[in-house]
Amino acid sequence: MDFMEMKNLKSKIKKYKLKLKILIILTLTGFLLLKTVNLFLADVAFAKGYRASLAGDYEPAARLIEAAVKLNRHEPTYYRELADAYCMQGNLALCLETAATALSLNPNDSLTLKALIKTFIRAKMFANANLLTNDLLMLTPTDEESRQLKDYLNQFPPQ
Repeated sequence: MDFMEMKNLKSKIKKYKLKLKILIILTLTGFLLLKTVNLFLADVAFAKGYRASLAGDYEPAARLIEAAVKLNRHEPTYYRELADAYCMQGNLALCLETAATALSLNPNDSLTLKALIKTFIRAKMFANANLLTNDLLMLTPTDEESRQLKDYLNQFPPQ
């Protein structure tokens, strides 16, 4: 191989390296864009489901929040509100399973604990609410709302 062939080969390699870098950047950009769109769509579905839940329409609420969960499986807020929709529909097994998932994603989140306690109280699952209230008081011993929840639950005998 003479000098000119070697120079042309190096030039081609340099061009291919540049094209490869551009391809990698475009691929990563596309992936991040897709991920961002999925998170946005998950938030939109959740917001619609949450509004339906507040209006007492628990079946469509569950469907919409399930769609949000499929798009973003790592958001405990989605699971806690889905647990609420399941409880209000009377599907206690799914309620408990979904609540466990919410807690496993962020076991030290006082907002998740409070929301699930209120869900369990509304579903008359006082033993479950009491267990979570004990955890909540360990996390937030000076929180007035936590104490009020515990005081409320003390009026119900252990099951």
